[in-house]
Amino acid sequence: MLVALAVAALFTLIRFDHSSDLGIFLPNAETLYDRLLRQQLDNSASSSLVLIALTGLPARELAQLNNRMLDRIRATGLFSRAVNNSSNLGADMLEFIERNRYLLTRGDLHERFSAGGFSESLHDRLAGLASAASPLEKQYVRQDPTGEVLELLEFWQGKVSRYKQPSERQGVWFSRDGKRTLILCEIRADVSDMQNQLDATQAIRNIYDEIRVPGLGAILSGPAVFATETSESIKRDGLSLTLAAIVLVLAFLLAAYRSLLTTATLALPIASGVLVAVASVLLLFGHIHGVTLVFGMTLIGVAIDYPVHVLSAGSGQEHSRVETVWRTLRLGVISTLVAYFAFLLSDFNGLQQLGVFTIGGLLAASLTARWILPLIPFSGNGRISGLPRLHDFLKRACTACGRFRMAVPVLSAAAILIMAAGEREILHLNVDSLSPIKQDRRVEGRMLRNDIGVWTGGSMLLITGADKQAVLRDGESLETALARISDEGVIEAYDMPSHFLPSVQRQERNLEALKQTERIRGNLATAMEGTPFRPEVFEPFLMEIETAGDLVPISAEDIENTVIGEKLEPLLFDFEDGAVGIVLLHGVADSEALERFAHGHEGVYYMHIKSASTDLVTRSVIHVSWTMAACLLVIYLVLSAGLRSPVRPFRVMIPTLSSTVVTACILAYSGNPLSIFHLIALLLVIGLGLDYALFFNRIAVNREEWDSTFRSLWVCGITTLLVFGILALSSTPPLRAIGITVVLGTLISMGFGAMWAAAPYGRSGS
Repeated sequence: MLVALAVAALFTLIRFDHSSDLGIFLPNAETLYDRLLRQQLDNSASSSLVLIALTGLPARELAQLNNRMLDRIRATGLFSRAVNNSSNLGADMLEFIERNRYLLTRGDLHERFSAGGFSESLHDRLAGLASAASPLEKQYVRQDPTGEVLELLEFWQGKVSRYKQPSERQGVWFSRDGKRTLILCEIRADVSDMQNQLDATQAIRNIYDEIRVPGLGAILSGPAVFATETSESIKRDGLSLTLAAIVLVLAFLLAAYRSLLTTATLALPIASGVLVAVASVLLLFGHIHGVTLVFGMTLIGVAIDYPVHVLSAGSGQEHSRVETVWRTLRLGVISTLVAYFAFLLSDFNGLQQLGVFTIGGLLAASLTARWILPLIPFSGNGRISGLPRLHDFLKRACTACGRFRMAVPVLSAAAILIMAAGEREILHLNVDSLSPIKQDRRVEGRMLRNDIGVWTGGSMLLITGADKQAVLRDGESLETALARISDEGVIEAYDMPSHFLPSVQRQERNLEALKQTERIRGNLATAMEGTPFRPEVFEPFLMEIETAGDLVPISAEDIENTVIGEKLEPLLFDFEDGAVGIVLLHGVADSEALERFAHGHEGVYYMHIKSASTDLVTRSVIHVSWTMAACLLVIYLVLSAGLRSPVRPFRVMIPTLSSTVVTACILAYSGNPLSIFHLIALLLVIGLGLDYALFFNRIAVNREEWDSTFRSLWVCGITTLLVFGILALSSTPPLRAIGITVVLGTLISMGFGAMWAAAPYGRSGS
């Protein structure tokens, strides 16, 4: 055993690696649709965006600070784009558009270079020269009479992921109420790498600290910002909460045992459990999630039961008493491990990781408690002798509880009826329930997205094809139908890959039009008749046309590392054996119409992220629930064999399952509908409840043995309450949910276990 612990310690030291991506608590995807959903949840078109708002000062000062901050953000080189107004397009992108406008245009050059097309374009140029856009018109009119650059600029401003223009004051973006000035950034590096997210967000925070003046406030939002905040929060909680739990538990155990050596002895199984748990996860998964790591502190509250019960029996010279306690404890350990086995059979990588962690940790802690603690010389003094008044009070309360035995099934039945017939939401299984982001930060995020008009990730069409060119061609063929449903009010607007990169087939058609130079000259001359334009004004355009025919079509691979390639990547990407294009849908008014639209086009899927993720999580939770039901049957069989009776297991399982049901009902009706993390905690409650109920029903041979068993029970219960009470103070919502649930469940489990306790002593022991 000691050799195994040493190996686990060495392996953990060498291979330790942790992550904070809560995507592992999403189910594994089996169908193509589910795999596409996971891809979008992990790497959507808005995942690289950082939204910044400056507040607290008059508009003029905010605008000045906005421009100062923008200049410094651009100077970092960490962002592919940083903009604060509608004309703030980067020089690289502007040059790319100018050079390739005839390949990138969304129009048909055969039509635009006709006499009628030129005539319409020249009228547009005259109108533009007389408008507020006159400077831009003057800049491009001589070389671009059809306005390809201006059209692309107008269309691309703020794209990808933005479809509404914020208001502008002092030359920069402001919220509509004028209280916030806005900046939109896109991280240049791979945002799936946490270090890149940390570098980018820290750079922005440093710049804000440099420009900050009295009264200035800032709000940062976006997936990368939230990811770094989550990582920092989990790390902070992991350290501070664990230390607080250790201090409180040690102080309590010292008060209970009145022995520093005995208290130190109790820590040995817990330490071995955490060590083996971490090593097991690293061995099987290659890394350990921050939530799983913080979850390790819960082993203090669960695994403490094992050494407490073993020490209550004495040391090696009282081997028979240790063996008697171990028979009961062994049943609890096996039953608990069976319950957690449901995690291993789930579709959630996160739950599988928690399952491996818990099973490995509890198994190591129980074996250490059984085979190592009795060998330690001073463990013979492991009887609980402190806090006598508390012991007497709890013993009287336990005796009184026996008169309310029937309250357990009554409360359980009432809880089931309330949840089944009530109108309250019981389960909260959408993707938001997995979010570690605080509610106030989510509100701020929605506010900034509305201010800037960022696509919220709500609805999309997915176009699948054999390769990227096939997807682009299919997307172009859908444009007429998409424009129709937009006119019908089904959607307000849409963005698609072919808006930013036409297919090679369309580009080749436009190149054919560019080669007809004589036709272009003649049609332009005809269109100029009767206009105020001088004959020579468009010579730069005609000279460029002479060489434009030498352009070659652009593919997605040609621009992978360019500004436009970075914008296109979230919308067009290789996926499995083919490629996928994303059509971002804005202002969806009729989801059913979009479902019908997708079904009418082969290889096209409609996806509403929130609904699809909720369906995926719900299906997987149902699967886990059936697995847990099967595990409960196995637990019954284990208890029947261990207790040598088909009836006695009900004395253990009824209070345990009743406490779980009542806990769930109280949570749901106190404004806490059950998320996946509440369900994780309820499984903890089952494991704890089984342990308490087993020892409440362990028939003692005399008053002294019953008294010793009861002392160990309340020490275990209070230790658990201390640990999970600390966890309930966490600033990370998933950890707080686990803490609150287990605290409530532990109190109810102890009470119900006492109500269904066997006669305290007087019959032969089990």
